[in-house]
Amino acid sequence: MADAVIGAAVEVALSKAISILEDQINLAWYFKDDLNKLRSSLALTRAFLQDAERRQLVEPVKLWLEQLNDIACKADDVLDELAYEHLRRKVDGQMSKKATELGLQQRVQVSAPVSRGVGGGTHSLVDSSRVVGREADVRKVVDLLIGSTTHQTLSIASIVGMGGLGKTTLAKSICNNGKVHNHFKTIIWVCVAENFDVRRILVEMLESLTRKPCEIKNEDAVIREIQKELREKNFLLVLDDVWDEDIKNWEDLKSSLRGIIESKQSWILATSRSESVALVRETPPDHRHHLNGVEDEECWSIIKERAFGNSPLSPDLEAIGRDIARRCGGVPLVATIIGGTLCNKWDRDEWQQQNMFDGVKLWHSLFLNSGSSFHMVTDFKGLRVLKLVGIVRESLSDSVGKLKHLRYFDISKTHIERLPKSITRLYLLETLRLLGCLRLEQLPGGTKSLVNLRHLYINNGRHVPMEIGCLTNLQTLPLFKVGTERGRGIGELGFLVELGGELEILCLENVRDKEEARGARLWEKKKLHKLRYRWGFWRQGCRKDEEVLEGLEPHSNLKSLTIDYYKGECYPPWLVRKASGDPSACFQPMNLVELKLFRCENVQNLPPLGQYPNLRFLEIEGLKSVRCIGKEFYMNGCDENKPLILFPALEVFTLKKMRELKEWLDVEPAIPVFPSLKVLEINFCDDLNSVPRMSRFSSLEELTVFYCSKLGWMGDEPFSSRLKRLIIKCCTNLRSVPTLDGLSSLLELELCGCEGLTSLPSGLSTCTSLRRLLIDYCINLESVPKDVGQLHSLEELCIVFCGSLKRLLEESLGCLTRLKRLRLGPFSKEVEEFPGLGSIHHLHSSLKELTLSSFGWDKPFSLPFQLQHLTALERLDILEFDGLKALPEWLGNLSSLRILCLEGCGNLVDLPSREALQRLSNLHLFRIYRCPRLEENNRELSKVPCTVNFDYF
Repeated sequence: MADAVIGAAVEVALSKAISILEDQINLAWYFKDDLNKLRSSLALTRAFLQDAERRQLVEPVKLWLEQLNDIACKADDVLDELAYEHLRRKVDGQMSKKATELGLQQRVQVSAPVSRGVGGGTHSLVDSSRVVGREADVRKVVDLLIGSTTHQTLSIASIVGMGGLGKTTLAKSICNNGKVHNHFKTIIWVCVAENFDVRRILVEMLESLTRKPCEIKNEDAVIREIQKELREKNFLLVLDDVWDEDIKNWEDLKSSLRGIIESKQSWILATSRSESVALVRETPPDHRHHLNGVEDEECWSIIKERAFGNSPLSPDLEAIGRDIARRCGGVPLVATIIGGTLCNKWDRDEWQQQNMFDGVKLWHSLFLNSGSSFHMVTDFKGLRVLKLVGIVRESLSDSVGKLKHLRYFDISKTHIERLPKSITRLYLLETLRLLGCLRLEQLPGGTKSLVNLRHLYINNGRHVPMEIGCLTNLQTLPLFKVGTERGRGIGELGFLVELGGELEILCLENVRDKEEARGARLWEKKKLHKLRYRWGFWRQGCRKDEEVLEGLEPHSNLKSLTIDYYKGECYPPWLVRKASGDPSACFQPMNLVELKLFRCENVQNLPPLGQYPNLRFLEIEGLKSVRCIGKEFYMNGCDENKPLILFPALEVFTLKKMRELKEWLDVEPAIPVFPSLKVLEINFCDDLNSVPRMSRFSSLEELTVFYCSKLGWMGDEPFSSRLKRLIIKCCTNLRSVPTLDGLSSLLELELCGCEGLTSLPSGLSTCTSLRRLLIDYCINLESVPKDVGQLHSLEELCIVFCGSLKRLLEESLGCLTRLKRLRLGPFSKEVEEFPGLGSIHHLHSSLKELTLSSFGWDKPFSLPFQLQHLTALERLDILEFDGLKALPEWLGNLSSLRILCLEGCGNLVDLPSREALQRLSNLHLFRIYRCPRLEENNRELSKVPCTVNFDYF
């Protein structure tokens, strides 16, 4: 049966052909009929393959389908080569353009032939010194420029034609023409491309004239400088590769040029693909030169020169070459690329080699583990996906740059210390993953050349590429570290218009002011859903944190925001804006779901968040200057026409490390607040002494309060009936807890370090679903009520370090028939025997773990005989019993026991007999720690069976 992958491969290859020809390289004009045939063939191929998959095929048909798949894969690689070459040329053009800013290239002037100005879009690959078949075109445009009788001081001419026909090359040849040099005193070349920015064009004009980078920021000053350079000169201004159709931009440029031009006649020569471009529309019809395709013979000449130079060809190869030339549609670009592909291939058999290594060159995905040989990677020329797993190499070979087709490259969690420079030639790369590369240093210079990169996964600030703003297709960037050097400023983010998902911006202390922060243009990035703003931890002073944060205003689509180590005294207007605020403002809080404010040490008041309609998660930590949570936290004005509900969607609220916070105030009882809150955590708020009434949290399911030592009262009103988890730890001043009456949904109750409690909360017996009850370090607790025996769902009970406790459960313990884990003691030293164990034998079928402890209790003690009935017991810990001298013989009855631990039993002398210990057939570990008298009695220790792991300290 035919493989469905074959159909997919054919479809991908044909679809890519159409896409590349129509969109990427814009060559579809002469191939319209062929494309329509391709579409029809694609539909027929799909239908055939779908039918083939349902049939039992004979071997010849299977073989044919496999060959079809190979052809599709090879076609896919050829089309990739075409796309790669297109991007390479585009990158080369951009690099040429950038070189001026770095002082590495001077723009063309009077005495210099225009041979290095290159277009920003798709441009001809034909050598500018030889314009194949274009001599007539050159003469026609030259005659127009120097022979026109127009009386205008600034005239416009244009060269129009589809991409790949050689418009830029033709313009270069015109500028290099001797007649043009003699006529114009100055020739200026500016590559416009997609971005028709008037100020940029003027700046590049000035740089071309002065041969040095322009430091002037004021546009009028730039115009004045250009005027000085062009005084009493006529000039030719070439605007190459113009795309913009907005007539207003062209009018702005004309207005600026009027201040430059004097009486002498000058010209603008524009190249463009479209008649709709504003500059072309402004050109008189007789000044427009339409560029057509070259003859088939010229295409063959280009192919032959690129592929074979002056070498003679066999008749077979020439016949094939001429047939290919006819299919080029008169487009020099296609002929040049094909010629380069055929370079030095003299034998037909060479086309059979994109089958070596049993077909590995057709493989598209490769996953290597730590035991693989990396040097073989370059044999897989057609790879689209390369993932290195656990590679321990410190570097990669330069040969990785030969993987032209690579789309996905993952070296996460490897030991690689550097990436080769050649990686910057992977122009088709879409995804690069560098997560957890702890040893990897900075990325190589030139990473900005990866113009097709869409997803860069990094979690280390060192791995942010220099001039990342050049990667304009980037959609995923988890991390950006702001630097002070050129190419690392926050303005680089402004160019990444497709950026989405989540982004963390580090080292915001390196942003100088609001205007520089606005250069990131975050308010335009509607695909960004999660942002984290982070300043440096160790820096001194706040510099301009407030205005920087104001300039970082995000788009209203933002769902999650974290602000970390901000040192301003107040939050920006866009964060404190109420939901019904200024509709013209960029950021509206209606979509914000999560907000985290961390370590903003100078802020004295929380922002008003109560009217954020969709805020579900709020975490506030380390705002050490906030002393009161008051009315400002709940609202910023109100709309009288709408019913007011505060924090309508909030589900999780965490207050943490608010060291100076003294009170958290409530609002008027008539105003609903926190109707959806499920989880409330208040941790490490040492000075907090008041919180809202617990009844205000009507949907609360989990309440956790840690280390709030001055919190003495939580109100008399009951908790929410939905409460499932209540944990209060180290609240040493807490004297009472609201009643638990009616909390049938409560699953866990933990009271730890509450020294002020003398009794447990009332209503405990109604918590019929309670599974876990922990009472720990409540040193003034005097009793545990008998109704604990009604907690029939209880699985874990822990009552430890309650030094005032004298009465414990009595016979109630035996009623807890689902109890699996039990920890008891130490208790008051006044009791004569260990309390609460009289009915423990009723737990014989449920209890798995038992710990008994009594620090400093030196009264004579023996294990209660009821313990011998705990036949399900798997672990027994006896801790700190100085009064225990011997373990009983019946210990051998605990047939399920796996772990036995004795610790701090200073007077323990005797173990059970060897026979009793041998009956513990499931015993796996026997641990004895700080039992000195047993150490003296080696005979007793020798009783431990050799089959048991025996630890003795």
